[in-house]
Amino acid sequence: LTSPVYAVAFAGASASLFYSTTGGIWSHDLSTRNERQVFATADRENLGDGLEVSPDGRRIAFEVRDSDAHRSSIRAVLVTGSPAEVLYESDQAVRLTGWTGGSAPSLIFLQSVTTAPPVWELRALSLVNHTVTAVPFPSGIVRHLSVHPDGRRVAYSTVVPAVRLWVLQGAR
Repeated sequence: LTSPVYAVAFAGASASLFYSTTGGIWSHDLSTRNERQVFATADRENLGDGLEVSPDGRRIAFEVRDSDAHRSSIRAVLVTGSPAEVLYESDQAVRLTGWTGGSAPSLIFLQSVTTAPPVWELRALSLVNHTVTAVPFPSGIVRHLSVHPDGRRVAYSTVVPAVRLWVLQGAR
């Protein structure tokens, strides 16, 4: 590697590891050690820290920050490679945190509502009807958040040295 790695993610039970760098997203086959580029960024685009493989192992969702337009987006590509589909765009920063599975899959992400100090709200992006809804969650300064594979719980950390668990309202 010649540039920093921003995020890594395993593809379910398969032997693939995905990672994002300055130039795009790469796939690394753990059994053959072969690598291939899945997505290439444009010159003004910067990948964020979020890189998540869908529960079925078929898609990768990731964050992109456009340095010229000061916009953030969440995009998705097939793990086999495809043009990126823009799923969500915002003038505020977004941090992708995970997928929910089942018959109505969603992407869970944090969206910045203030910048100093950074306060984040939890949002869900339905991949069925492409709507974004606020998720009841204690907003505040969130350092990291992880969505459980069942989509019903999250673990998160704040500036306080502790890990907290939260059950999402309306969770099935």
